[in-house]
Amino acid sequence: MTEFSEITQRHILEKNDFFTADFLGSYLGKTLLKNGIDEETIRTITYFFVEANYNYYLRVPKRWTKASTERVLLDEFPRHVAFSVEEARYIAPTLINYVIYLDTIGYIKNGSALKDAISQANPELIKNAGNPALYGPGKKFALAAIKAGIDLTNKKAIFEYMQEYNEQFHQDFENDPENYDDFGDTGDLDQQVAEMADEDLIFNNFDNQAAAAGEDSELQAQEKEKENIINFEKAKKNIKKRRRLLKKRGKKK
Repeated sequence: MTEFSEITQRHILEKNDFFTADFLGSYLGKTLLKNGIDEETIRTITYFFVEANYNYYLRVPKRWTKASTERVLLDEFPRHVAFSVEEARYIAPTLINYVIYLDTIGYIKNGSALKDAISQANPELIKNAGNPALYGPGKKFALAAIKAGIDLTNKKAIFEYMQEYNEQFHQDFENDPENYDDFGDTGDLDQQVAEMADEDLIFNNFDNQAAAAGEDSELQAQEKEKENIINFEKAKKNIKKRRRLLKKRGKKK
């Protein structure tokens, strides 16, 4: 049975950084940017998708399956990534365009099947993104910090808020041990934060003007998603030159 390898993990994540940079300059990536999904969000989504497929299911990109893709979308994104429900709507359009891109350049061969899996999982993904019962302790802490106005790129502010957070947690438990909000093992959360590098503290806390002004109707959201999803054949035609350029870059590396 395949075992986890830090070398393999590092390799596929470095490759993902390279591919995502090229993807952002392609027709597929530019379409997402034009539809209001910012570059940092796209990078976060592709990075976590690659990382979670390997960390939880030992699937490198060339071995992604419909099943592992579905589990990452329905279980790992809702559990670990601090997206609101509105922000979670960006995940499927981004990944659909990304797997089409990876298939087009020949890095994976099942882009069409993965595209279908992502589309099918999207309604439940949105539903799960709004279900706090599915959130992991790290995500619950991040969302609580965001709500409290904490800058998640400021390590000092994170540690200070951690103390308040833990004190409130224990106070809630003492006041009503039978009915308290279970944020998980806060001792474990302390350890996780202590081990974080500075860049690990950068959660997706981007502004969403549409959400502030009021959520779009379900129909409007579906229409926006359709705008972000590109026809497979059209993508191939627009990306041929970039594919040749990418191969040249890879040889230089």
